[in-house]
Amino acid sequence: MRIGPRNVEAVRKELSDLRIRVVAEDVGGNSGRTIEFNLNDCLLNIRTVTKGTKNI
Repeated sequence: MRIGPRNVEAVRKELSDLRIRVVAEDVGGNSGRTIEFNLNDCLLNIRTVTKGTKNI
């Protein structure tokens, strides 16, 4: 079904159409992610069961 890769492709296209530059990404693999974007410091917090938490 390729849901994850299709989602990534759709988001990349939308960001490109909006001329938003991608400076980092965390995609692929077998783990779902929960994300929170902090407007104060412009960091994206990513939590996964297998990788823990990281900010980009």
